[in-house]
Amino acid sequence: MHGWPSVGLYYDVSVFQVNVHDRIEAQQYTDQGDSQIKTLDVNTGNTRSRGVEVEGSYDVLRWWPDSPSAQHVDIFANATYLDARFTSSSVLNQAGKTPAYAPDYVVKAGVTLRQDRRYKLSLGG
Repeated sequence: MHGWPSVGLYYDVSVFQVNVHDRIEAQQYTDQGDSQIKTLDVNTGNTRSRGVEVEGSYDVLRWWPDSPSAQHVDIFANATYLDARFTSSSVLNQAGKTPAYAPDYVVKAGVTLRQDRRYKLSLGG
């Protein structure tokens, strides 16, 4: 769901679930007698990732009615909560664990300077 409740103010709220069957991940190994590290793609199981994402932004130039309508200075914030788990796996004791690269939450915020159909420059953290 998203909307613009007033001029310059934007919000977006999303709820999601992604099911992955036969998740493939890279595992490193070293051959016997070989000192080079190699990578092997391995089926680690089935995963379920679900969560919610919330985003909001405001164009601060809209505070001044005489500001150019094509120029914008947006402040924004975004937060994501993620619950990701292995639902089944041939790997012993893998079910119920969190998959690689699946943080519990991510929060970011920043400012965007832009002019319609010209440029867009953002700084975020």
